[in-house]
Amino acid sequence: MDIINDYFHKNDVLKKNFLKWFNIKYGKQLIRTVSLMPWKEFPGILHQHLPNSYLKSTFEEVWDKEYEVLKETTEHKFRQSLDVNQWLFENWQICSGNFHPRKANMGKSFSITDDDYENKKVYDAISKGKYKLICINDMVINSDFEEKKNELIEAFEKLLPEKCSFER
Repeated sequence: MDIINDYFHKNDVLKKNFLKWFNIKYGKQLIRTVSLMPWKEFPGILHQHLPNSYLKSTFEEVWDKEYEVLKETTEHKFRQSLDVNQWLFENWQICSGNFHPRKANMGKSFSITDDDYENKKVYDAISKGKYKLICINDMVINSDFEEKKNELIEAFEKLLPEKCSFER
């Protein structure tokens, strides 16, 4: 967040985009935003581990202003402590006002694990189309990965039984 705080001043950002920051679509998460108001800088922007929309112009602007940081990050095969990630671009867009509020409960992040009981909850949520957006992480360690993969495919096939034209 240091890069964000170097370019954006919290009070200015909030004034320019007040209704985007304090929007009823956030539900209970709005309490989080209000509770973080006493801090001078951005203490943290909530990342829900869900798909996000990005503007090409955001990438161009951040690369223009933080070339060295981004270049250094790209030169590491494995993540290092000072590397940045996609959240830099997301935070930049948010602080620039280039976002639209969305419901906090429109998506969910899941993990497929060795726990069949917990996985059933994931498969049920998928097959019933409970969320508009999902993120699925695989955390299978001791179980048969292929078996878990096939169960996941079955859940998606219940939700989407027919292939799209580009899948045929």
